[in-house]
Amino acid sequence: MAGSDAIEEIDGATQLARERIDRLLSLVEPRFPVVVSTTNVAANPWLVVGPSMLARAASTVRSIGHLSALQKDADPMSLLRDLLEIVFTFAWLAVDPPARIDAWEKADMSSRLQLDDDAKRFGAELLDPSFRAELEAKVVGRPSYPSLLDRAAEADAHWHNRLPAIQGPEATDLFRGLYAIHFRHASGFTHSLPIAVNRLVDDAGNHKVVSLEGTTGTQRGVTNAPITFALMLYVAAESLAWPTAGAVSAAVAG
Repeated sequence: MAGSDAIEEIDGATQLARERIDRLLSLVEPRFPVVVSTTNVAANPWLVVGPSMLARAASTVRSIGHLSALQKDADPMSLLRDLLEIVFTFAWLAVDPPARIDAWEKADMSSRLQLDDDAKRFGAELLDPSFRAELEAKVVGRPSYPSLLDRAAEADAHWHNRLPAIQGPEATDLFRGLYAIHFRHASGFTHSLPIAVNRLVDDAGNHKVVSLEGTTGTQRGVTNAPITFALMLYVAAESLAWPTAGAVSAAVAG
């Protein structure tokens, strides 16, 4: 039957994605724990920040792989959005780690201060006063943290044709293209917009029927995960010297 053949083909794509995920993770997970002397970290914080972001991404990719067994699309799509944000930020930071890590840390510290301000309105104090004063001092004079869209565009401006494994027309607007096509679509699932919720509602004559999410043949959150993660690893190959670009290409081949 044509329908059965179609489902088998889609399931095959999902299985291929899971195999690629395993091969890519085999290039990253054995490298941990990463140990760096404090002296070297002071001179080059990217030696810790870069691997830390790779570890975070590896966990997200592993989770997407596990969720694929449920044959549902919504949660992998939401995790794909998380992965894309990590990848965009990693590629942006890797361009000029010292200055950009300052901006990245400023965004985190500013967010903590705002969270503390909001919590105080409800009678809670989340930050110790001395730690809050330390954060307030540290944010002064640091560069601003650009929006995710700008981070993606700035990553493209630098990495365009700088990744040996990705050359030619397809190297143009890599990150910005992923933002437009996949990140924005996946955001609907993260924010529970109609695009994610309406798919659970069916028309049945004079009734609307709301069901739990069923299984799906197409798991876009799964099939897009290894390619997204591979892009991050290509940048890591240039900025951290591991894994090698050749190993990444071999992992996503087939």
